[in-house]
Amino acid sequence: MTHLPDFSSHGYQTTKQLPNHPEDSFNSYQAKRLKDNKCVVIKQARLTIA
Repeated sequence: MTHLPDFSSHGYQTTKQLPNHPEDSFNSYQAKRLKDNKCVVIKQARLTIA
């Protein structure tokens, strides 16, 4: 089971993680906007520190 981030404090509920390109610097999630149940995609930046 994949751990989904909690975006409820921003008004969204994640429903699943979407596939990413290996070189993509974002995680993508399918989510619902809580105020009207509209389906949205959230892109979360993945930052690495070298």
